[in-house]
Amino acid sequence: MADLAQRGREDAVDEAWRLGAAEHLRGLHRLGDRALGRDRDVRGRGVGVQHLQERDAPAFTRALAHATADNAEELDAHIERHAKNWSLDRIAPLERAILRTALLEMLHPDLMEGERPIPAEGAIDEAVETAKAFCGAEAPGFVNGVLAAVLREARGSAA
Repeated sequence: MADLAQRGREDAVDEAWRLGAAEHLRGLHRLGDRALGRDRDVRGRGVGVQHLQERDAPAFTRALAHATADNAEELDAHIERHAKNWSLDRIAPLERAILRTALLEMLHPDLMEGERPIPAEGAIDEAVETAKAFCGAEAPGFVNGVLAAVLREARGSAA
């Protein structure tokens, strides 16, 4: 029973760190878009790269945010391919960051430190729950649809 309670706390901490990474990415998306040649005028609060390097940001959060930013071009290609009738520019920054973060965990679990990688379905569930908590009413279904389509494609090509 104590082991189950400890695992619940660890899962809650992991979820909070993932949300922290998504928030950092939301603040960094403009910088990342410039690096990818996509200069956008995005309104909203920015965080800045220095925030990712603060000592109080957990290592998992920093690693997840940096790995997601490093792989943004590939992750964005998946989003663009599966976001039917939506260009990347039309997707809200936080939703895009949530999608990128979940895709990294789904497609590149080897890039994340930890005892056990999160299953793809777990990454989707956490992304949907984060969208429910912090995005508009339509976002959870959109996030779920894009991520499920990428997972189907990935599993189909692996077979």
